[in-house]
Amino acid sequence: MKQAIQEQLGVDVDIERAHRVERRNHDRSSQDTQKRKPRTIVCVLRCWKQREAVLKKARKSKPSGLFISEDLALATLQRRAAQVGKLREAKQAGKIAYFVLDRLVIRDQKIPSTV
Repeated sequence: MKQAIQEQLGVDVDIERAHRVERRNHDRSSQDTQKRKPRTIVCVLRCWKQREAVLKKARKSKPSGLFISEDLALATLQRRAAQVGKLREAKQAGKIAYFVLDRLVIRDQKIPSTV
């Protein structure tokens, strides 16, 4: 993971702990291996500044082969999913909208247009 983050994002990180989630499928037939998706890996970084740097770079550069996001609780994800419609409406109206954990923040300021 450390090498993949370094190559794709150019950020040097110190990983405190890393583990895979989801169970392995023990049926090893050839058809199964083609349909199987990669297992999620959760990494805990030593410093929150590194975490923020990785998340920020991943949002901007969209690295191929990696999907990087925060590991949020299921309840938080459900609360966010319920508010996605409001988020899209606000962004289409030109407002600044984003989530802070499970809370939707909408600012009335218009996004500055580049001319």
